[in-house]
Amino acid sequence: MKHPSRYNLLTPGTHNPKTAKAAGVGNYANVILHLAPDNVAGVGSVCPWSGACAKGCLNTAGRGAMSTVQRARIRRTRLMREDPDTFHTLLADDLARFARYAFDQGFEPVARLNGTSDLPIWRWPAFLEWRDDITFYDYTKRPHESWPDIDGYHRTYSYDPVNGWDNATQALDNGANVAVVFDTPKTQPLPDSWRGYRVIDGRTHDYRFLDPTGVIVGLSALGKARNDYTFTQKAG
Repeated sequence: MKHPSRYNLLTPGTHNPKTAKAAGVGNYANVILHLAPDNVAGVGSVCPWSGACAKGCLNTAGRGAMSTVQRARIRRTRLMREDPDTFHTLLADDLARFARYAFDQGFEPVARLNGTSDLPIWRWPAFLEWRDDITFYDYTKRPHESWPDIDGYHRTYSYDPVNGWDNATQALDNGANVAVVFDTPKTQPLPDSWRGYRVIDGRTHDYRFLDPTGVIVGLSALGKARNDYTFTQKAG
């Protein structure tokens, strides 16, 4: 699906290697917000639980490897930190334009605001303004016990060996899903189960809110992470 214009802060899902795979899945239009992960922008970390993935972050996947894309993500992050009022005004305008386009075309709008960050977006004015009209979803390493219960905001816990398996178990035991990056090449099948939990293939699309509950969402490493084995798990 081709969006009609470039957004100031949001990127159409078709421009991201992961979200682009969702094209044709359901009746959705999607956008994603990419910030500069960890403390790349030099204005404080946007990934407080980054753990082992800081080195191999998917920030480098696909077009993310381009210097122009990196500079844009740094600009957005600095704007968010240094002029939050302008940032949230632009974000609300972006979401309004996107939602209007989606509804006009007969699609259900979905947005992922933590594309390369892990921030409490439920406190953002733009999220609060559009929560009833747009389905939001994210991956997070925030411990499940600190997740607020918010309708219209789906989260998948992202397993990291530095943060420990207990956090992942807590998420699974409470009906959430856990994303695990395996050493499986993206063209090869994932294991059927891992650590006693069913594994589903999360590589076919990015709409995690469509997944069954209480499962491992299997992924393959992207970008620089393909050569980083500090957090990639053995499939066997």
